[in-house]
Amino acid sequence: MGSGSLAAIAVLESEFKELMSLQTAKELTAKAILAGIMNDLGSGSYVDLCVITEGKTEYLRNYKCEVNRMFRGKQYYNFADEITSTNTSNLTTATRT
Repeated sequence: MGSGSLAAIAVLESEFKELMSLQTAKELTAKAILAGIMNDLGSGSYVDLCVITEGKTEYLRNYKCEVNRMFRGKQYYNFADEITSTNTSNLTTATRT
């Protein structure tokens, strides 16, 4: 129920089918989680799944990582080295006693 939940739910509602195979269900779940990740900049990049079947629980860490976010580095910006001058004459140093 985070900021990516609406995107994840949209994928589940549009692609869910009754009686899917386990592998198809895992792929759909991963696709939904990835949709949520892409709509939340604070999310990580890896999809972890927990598959619960009768008598068995399986944790699939790093099941998928297909997030290719493009981060712009300094090379895209041309800022002068000295943008803001600073005046430190009024600064005082606090000491803890």
